[in-house]
Amino acid sequence: MDSRDNSVFVANDDTSTMEEFSATAPFTVRGTLDLPPSAGGVHTGPDLGTYVAADNRIFQSVDDQVQVINPATRTITRVFTPPLAAGTATKDIYYDGRRRLLWVATSGPEVFALNPHTGRVVYTVNTLSGADQVAGDPDQGLLFLGESKAGVMGVIDLDTHSDIADIADITTEPGFHTLAYLPHAGVVFAYYNNSNTVHVDTIAVKRHEEAGSH
Repeated sequence: MDSRDNSVFVANDDTSTMEEFSATAPFTVRGTLDLPPSAGGVHTGPDLGTYVAADNRIFQSVDDQVQVINPATRTITRVFTPPLAAGTATKDIYYDGRRRLLWVATSGPEVFALNPHTGRVVYTVNTLSGADQVAGDPDQGLLFLGESKAGVMGVIDLDTHSDIADIADITTEPGFHTLAYLPHAGVVFAYYNNSNTVHVDTIAVKRHEEAGSH
């Protein structure tokens, strides 16, 4: 959702395009942008992205890249290519406004924190497996990862830019990858697609001491 232009942007995986819709009725299509595939040989198409209001930019995962889009002009202004292993793709993205970092999940066992203006990798965090969807808790400074292969909800401490798996990883089920954070409530909703159930996890972490969930 682009509040500046009162628009909703939707990435289409099948056509590798992004459409802009008016956020109010009758929800007309304002235009379409092609999301060109990477030349690096990884062709998974567009995945999830995020809008950063402070910069009025959309950061969109495409193949092994992050494409930076100006929503006002529907143009790609920059392309970031993190140092991924062969065959690895970028996935969901979370913008940490407090630390001004762009956290990019990948299909491999690592997450990157990028400078959103240059694309430079500031931190690399090793994880148990690749992650699909991510969600951030700005109050506690945590990033939650839907780690499908490992069957866990991974947790990254944004203050120390480290995976706090020893105190905070939450066992889910293999194939789990969809989650959402309820702002200012310390609650994560986790959808177990194999079981077709939604689990509500209350997160309270004391760094290096304990993590709670139910």
